[in-house]
Amino acid sequence: MNASGDDGRVGYRRPPKETRFKPGTSGNSAGRPKGRRKLAADLRDELNEMIKIVEDGRELVVSKQRAVVKALVAGSLKGDLRAIITLFNSLGCQADEPDEAENEIAAEDRDIVESFANRQQASDMADPAQSPPLALPAPSEPGRG
Repeated sequence: MNASGDDGRVGYRRPPKETRFKPGTSGNSAGRPKGRRKLAADLRDELNEMIKIVEDGRELVVSKQRAVVKALVAGSLKGDLRAIITLFNSLGCQADEPDEAENEIAAEDRDIVESFANRQQASDMADPAQSPPLALPAPSEPGRG
């Protein structure tokens, strides 16, 4: 036997010296494989890339998503039935998202709120405490609840 207690034999739990892990090196040098990217993430990244297109003789830089939408609308206007169907199916998928117009107060409703505020102010003026005038809420921005 040598000083390290290994006499060079090969067998159960004694691999050949040449194939043993070297001190300081990992047994899995490549490491654990990374997770596979999801299709939605790849598609989102690809559609967000910018490309150059020519529209009305001008060169524009738009996202690939915008270019696809432009091509879809152009095909629909030419009467391409597949483009029309795809366009309307795409619009159907987006029906769950609130429309920007829905977030704003209708003119009729705004008139009602203003008349109420004016009546409140008039009744408060008659009151000796004279509370401060009511402030109308500002029209909400699209996308804010």
